[in-house]
Amino acid sequence: MNNKNRRNFIKRLTATLSTFSLASLSGKADAAALQDTWQQFKSLPEEVAVTNEKLWQQIKQAFSVSSNLLYLNSAGLCPQPKGVQQTVENYNKMVNDAPTYYANRMLRQNLVIVKQKLADLAGCNSNDIALQANTIMAMYHVIFGLNLQPGDEIILTKQDYSSVKVAYEQLAKRDKIKLVWLDLDLGESSEAAIVTQFAKAITPRTRLINITHMINWTGLILPVKKICDIAREKNVLTLVDGAQTFAHLDFNIPDLGCDFFATSLHKWLCAPFGTGMLYGRKNSVSKVYPLYGAPDPTSDNIGKFEHVGTIMTAAQLGISSAIDFHHHIGGALKEKRLRYLKNYWIKGIKDLPGVQINTPEAAERSCGVAHFSYNKMDSYDLLLLLSSKYRIHALKVNLPQVKGIRVSPNVFTTTRDLDRLIKAMQEVAKK
Repeated sequence: MNNKNRRNFIKRLTATLSTFSLASLSGKADAAALQDTWQQFKSLPEEVAVTNEKLWQQIKQAFSVSSNLLYLNSAGLCPQPKGVQQTVENYNKMVNDAPTYYANRMLRQNLVIVKQKLADLAGCNSNDIALQANTIMAMYHVIFGLNLQPGDEIILTKQDYSSVKVAYEQLAKRDKIKLVWLDLDLGESSEAAIVTQFAKAITPRTRLINITHMINWTGLILPVKKICDIAREKNVLTLVDGAQTFAHLDFNIPDLGCDFFATSLHKWLCAPFGTGMLYGRKNSVSKVYPLYGAPDPTSDNIGKFEHVGTIMTAAQLGISSAIDFHHHIGGALKEKRLRYLKNYWIKGIKDLPGVQINTPEAAERSCGVAHFSYNKMDSYDLLLLLSSKYRIHALKVNLPQVKGIRVSPNVFTTTRDLDRLIKAMQEVAKK
């Protein structure tokens, strides 16, 4: 490749930072249909667009999801649109031409644009976010980076994500920190009851409250802002696990009032695998040492959390393409669609004998993720049956309070897809 062609190649690839690529779709007809869908999303009232299955079928065509296996585990990991996959592939090919030149010098400059677009989506300043590999890695900076003393207390819940709980248990064992465990009632507790539960647990020794924005297991949304407001009054730091809500719910992170917010971008944003983000309130960042060594560990520069050595630059640059795809749909419409899909399949199975829905249906308490139980069959056997006979992939979630199946569709899921789940459960319930 001569110098002129290389320069043109770089310009074409850099352009994908601001425009979602349609080049990977199967043909001009598919690309034109997707463009038309995006235009209709902008022109139609949301209440019309959210139920227009023809439009959402076009969105599905922008993904390479299997037409045989019904994927209902977006809360675990989301596939990327074909254009995002192509963006990563293009950048990866470029990097392999001259790894340190492109990865460490040329392409890192474009990460400034990625962070700005990510900050715009999050409703914050780009100086308030650090790119990370996933939610857990982002949270570990805060969990292990606070200067805590033996006897200091951290409030968390038994319903927090398993890897998060393991980290806090390790911290408590090493540094003699007291963990204050709350046991949330996932089905019955009102928002006020949950806020009161957190508030009552605060003592003069409380240093940090860990809050899961949406409970991974059942889709229950916690009243984060109300909890954070109380914590701030008590001078207690807050760390929000936002793995299930960023680009799922339509909100600005600063409006939550938290000190730190961690999320994975390879979930609901449908960004490349191994991408995440940490948001930090400016006056809180200096209180946390980075998990890995940094030149000035007590500074208020959140960039200290990015001092991790070699990273996959191609994946991080692909975040920009995923943001473009998200904006073409629109955050508000996407949230309404995800909630509509959840309500659709719940309506289809909730009256079947033996079925119990374990997620509140109210809009402020859940969105696209929900959990159901079937008391006539062990949840492991039910999941195995759904997978082997009906080719439906979901997640078995067994907690002391609820045992059953978590279902989490996405924008590439149509109501016809969910009819397959409904029909499967109707057949199972007849046995």
